[in-house]
Amino acid sequence: MKDDPKQIFTASYIKGLIYYRIESLQRLLDHLVQNFQLIYYRIESSFILCGDGEK
Repeated sequence: MKDDPKQIFTASYIKGLIYYRIESLQRLLDHLVQNFQLIYYRIESSFILCGDGEK
């Protein structure tokens, strides 16, 4: 039972899956952060507009 090719393949396959998952999670987080910044900017600018309108 010395370096079974099937075990090596399975291990590298699982490693690849984990790396892929981490990468897609990072991409998702980046996307969420960008959306949040965009929404925050819109809310901020609309508050400024409302504030100017009340005066």
